[in-house]
Amino acid sequence: MSIVCATRFSEESQHAVNAAAALARRRREPLHLVHVVTGGLLPGMRLQLTDAATTALTDEVSRLKGPGLQVSSSLLHGRLEEALAAFCAKVDARLLVVGDTARRTTALLTGTLDRLAYAIEAPLLVVRDERAFVQWGDPRPLSVLVAFDKTASSAVARDWVGRLSEFGPISLLATQVYWPTEEYESRQLPVPPAEEGHTALKALVLSELEREFSRLPPAVKVRLRAEMGLGHIGEQLLAVAGDEQVDVVLLGTHRRRALGRFWSVSHHVLLQAPMAVACVPATVAVPDLATEPVWRSALVVSDLTEGGARAVSCGVSMLELGGTLNIAHVSSEPLGAQTEGAVAKRLVAELPAGLEARGIRVVAHVLEGDLDELLVRLVETTSADVVVLPAQLEDSLELTTLRIARELLQRTGKPVLLSPPKRA
Repeated sequence: MSIVCATRFSEESQHAVNAAAALARRRREPLHLVHVVTGGLLPGMRLQLTDAATTALTDEVSRLKGPGLQVSSSLLHGRLEEALAAFCAKVDARLLVVGDTARRTTALLTGTLDRLAYAIEAPLLVVRDERAFVQWGDPRPLSVLVAFDKTASSAVARDWVGRLSEFGPISLLATQVYWPTEEYESRQLPVPPAEEGHTALKALVLSELEREFSRLPPAVKVRLRAEMGLGHIGEQLLAVAGDEQVDVVLLGTHRRRALGRFWSVSHHVLLQAPMAVACVPATVAVPDLATEPVWRSALVVSDLTEGGARAVSCGVSMLELGGTLNIAHVSSEPLGAQTEGAVAKRLVAELPAGLEARGIRVVAHVLEGDLDELLVRLVETTSADVVVLPAQLEDSLELTTLRIARELLQRTGKPVLLSPPKRA
């Protein structure tokens, strides 16, 4: 593996080059310095820029060469994000490092950093001050805030911290922004009186956050922080990052397009953060720290058939003592309150005996609407470790079980199991 650093030969690019060199030297990994000459230039200007860039790259390589650092340079041509994406794939880059490139002054415009974050498969590190990375080591850890929201992309970012800790010790602040109304509704918990506040809910969120971050390497020292949602998530995360004086804000990113980027958290943080920002695409391959041999929370989908009952039994069998079993039934047609209550009773009737003795908590979810979207949201809001589907759902849903399983795997990153249709 290697580290790629893109430079524009500016002062901000110099911070990125020095930080990338420090990281590459620490792990004795190859460092590739690259510059992209974009298209649409007149032939004479293109030749002039190419000659100047070649000379500048050669000078940078000469400056950086020394014991413990293997550095090379490449001059690329074409659209910036496309050229860098192809080069990172070619050299198997573990990280793309760039400077603070041309941030816009309005949140309704996308710029260079957005295009890089959404187009390149490798994790992106935007450096705004080299000192934290040059000084990183024992005893000075790198201070990192990771934003966690129960999605597959944030889980990948969490697990990537293990890769980052290969460079040195990390002081990690795991932060989750939550909205009480949504949390009470998804957990089917009563809303406490106003005078009691949300102390118990915050404690529950923190306990789940602790579980999510309990398996990181010893080089990562974890602290937890749960913030009640008050506005834009990105603004709250940056406020926490400033309060804690972290070196890096770490985010998981989806491949959003067009208008979807305008309200994404990563877009806002890339635009406004005064500190370094790392964006990890949801497609990055990292060791899965979340998969456990015994699960504490399961989401079982039942279609109220014999296969659904068998899926419930399967879900119960894999839960540890004191775990939570979430049983969900999704209807494509509107349900009245009376029908909804009857369906909930049928779901509970499918439960096998002996749950009380094992301390298993049961929560029934009767929903109506789009199956894919509702299940993805349930996985996130219930913190399910595993999803169990009947081997064959009702044909009336017009969706095959395999398609649903594939959708859940891609969007949540959680294991999806199919229960056997008949007793063996």
